[in-house]
Amino acid sequence: MYIVKNALRSITRSLSRNILICIIALVIATSACIALSIKQSSATAKDNALKQINVTGVISINEEKLQQQFAPSSSGSSSTQRKNMRTQMSTLESGLSLTNLQKYAKASSVSNFYYQISSSMNGSGIDAVDTNQGNFSTSTSPTSTSSSSSKKSGEFGGENGGGNSNAPKMFAGMGQQGDFTVIGYSTSKAMTDFVSGTKKLSSGSMFTFDGKNNSCIISDQLATYNSLKVGSTITLKNPNKTSGTAETYTFTVTGIYHNSESSTSSSGGMSFGASSNTANQIYTSYTALNNITTTSTKSATTSKDDQGNTTSTALRSQVSGTYVFGTEAAFNTFKKQVKTMGLSDSYTVTSPDITSFENSIKPLDTLGGYATIFLLIVLLVGGVLLALINIFSIRDRKYEVGVLAAIGMKKFKVASQFVVELFIVTFVAIIIGTSVGAAVSVPVTNSLLQNQIAQQTSTASSINNNFGYRGGQGGPGMSSISQASTNTNFVKQVQSATDLNVVMELVGIGILLTLISSSIAIIFISRYEPLKILSNRD
Repeated sequence: MYIVKNALRSITRSLSRNILICIIALVIATSACIALSIKQSSATAKDNALKQINVTGVISINEEKLQQQFAPSSSGSSSTQRKNMRTQMSTLESGLSLTNLQKYAKASSVSNFYYQISSSMNGSGIDAVDTNQGNFSTSTSPTSTSSSSSKKSGEFGGENGGGNSNAPKMFAGMGQQGDFTVIGYSTSKAMTDFVSGTKKLSSGSMFTFDGKNNSCIISDQLATYNSLKVGSTITLKNPNKTSGTAETYTFTVTGIYHNSESSTSSSGGMSFGASSNTANQIYTSYTALNNITTTSTKSATTSKDDQGNTTSTALRSQVSGTYVFGTEAAFNTFKKQVKTMGLSDSYTVTSPDITSFENSIKPLDTLGGYATIFLLIVLLVGGVLLALINIFSIRDRKYEVGVLAAIGMKKFKVASQFVVELFIVTFVAIIIGTSVGAAVSVPVTNSLLQNQIAQQTSTASSINNNFGYRGGQGGPGMSSISQASTNTNFVKQVQSATDLNVVMELVGIGILLTLISSSIAIIFISRYEPLKILSNRD
């Protein structure tokens, strides 16, 4: 108790010096509070965002490994390598059959599983929305369009819906790309855009999932462009059947949907003419589209081109499955489980939700990294300043140390008094600094976060301009930061920053700095000889 009382008297006697120490400690505490609050808000925002996402995963071909396997080399001709790559790609695609995808859905980490099938078709008597016209206005009728946007032969669909004769083929042997992308869903949960609200029915009703009739829903842009309404019928045909009787399939329009994020191309990836326009996507049930592709395969004929590639007139289709997980940990467990269930390394398991989440918090992570560096610098500089002030303080009070030691006070107690003095001053500064830091941490964090988002968006825009990308389309060489900044909704602000964890960390920092700077006082005091100090008072 005597040590505390003496420490308080000493603080008031050397008020100017202790005010200086308090100011330095206050600056350290305020800066540390802001830095720790930024780190804490980053962690809290990430946890909250992760809890809100619906974690899903997909199994796909490991294209990076495939490209490395068939990378150009001195051995073997490029045509042979391309042929081998196509063969391997076809083999791997067959491994992603619905039967195999359903097998992996039995993993204990999977809470739900749904799937879809997609195919590319041309129109017969129906024209695709012209991609070259940009975002098409649904108020425009095809009869009132200008000559530049009228449906000419050879354009998307042609005058009579004959299809785009110039539409690019996919890989050799993989068929012709049509003007419409038809997607069949196994369940309503698989229609994630409708679940999220990005797309919603504006009229009519959803198609039936039993597949007993070929019912479908189309976009309001496509409906307006072709004067279609609920109850209309549309005819689509196989783009690979170029000779003989056309292979056609009739659908009944049961509903028309609106896309609130309508754009001329699908998100990312390479554009393949009209089918890349989201307005030209037609949705139906998995059963209906699967029956169509199965019928097409049974009636198809095969042939070989000049390079020896086997081609088929069957409709091309692709089946994909989506696995639903309760948590990110369950998704990580699934990646291990599918390997034990026999999934080859030629396939990869990814989560678009987690990828999007990680992209959305990149500015926050960057800000947290800067906050850590700033905190270390503040602690280093502040610790050195406190240590220097303590050294000069001990030298100035050397006679006081000699008197206390001469009257019988042990050196440990003398040193304890100096430690208590610094503790009192430091913790007063921490209390004030925490209050100031808590008040300014949220606006400072949000301001710095906006700067980070602006910087990343600007970088992405510059990359896109340099490579010539427009409208959010990706392409070869497009960097991950460009894709993320172009297509991702960033976490733009934090609601709270300073909490009990931050306060406890500040207390720990105060104790640490006090002990480090006080240890210098203890070293000096332990070396002083009382009689020698008193004899050399001058």
